[in-house]
Amino acid sequence: MDQQPPPRWDPPSAWDPPTAWKRPVEPQAAPSPGPAQPASPPAYGWPAPAASELPVWYPPPPSDPPLVGRERTWVPASHWVALVTTWLGPFVILMTVGESHPRVREHALESLNFEITFWFGMLLASLGTFVLVGYVFLVLLPILWVMLRVLATIDAAAGKKVRYPLTVRLVR
Repeated sequence: MDQQPPPRWDPPSAWDPPTAWKRPVEPQAAPSPGPAQPASPPAYGWPAPAASELPVWYPPPPSDPPLVGRERTWVPASHWVALVTTWLGPFVILMTVGESHPRVREHALESLNFEITFWFGMLLASLGTFVLVGYVFLVLLPILWVMLRVLATIDAAAGKKVRYPLTVRLVR
């Protein structure tokens, strides 16, 4: 008696996804509202998205208003003056011009907080010289400080809001 072996079933490979994952080649029209029809599964998976499911475009958020009057001078100055005077320049701008112009005050506060954070980081780096890793930070922090100051000055002159990264905001 010749017996045949049972039929062999091979599971699908990773390269062969199930047919339910395949989308139809041509998009299908959304069904028209009308009498309820019995639900029949589509031939290749789910139908094409209806018009209500298409991506929606949102307008960009409103930008900051342009700098006017004395702000054109003092907003960028609150960032670049720290290159020469460290914390003293932003503090003086905050106490003088910042009292009457809220936008200048906002930028001077951000600059002053960044300056305090920078000097705290330099203190930690100098303490880290005992384990030799502090020397790396004693070199990298001033380079990063100058780069961020220049970029903040450029952004502030363009009228953008400036937020320094990793800044502890102690002064409010």
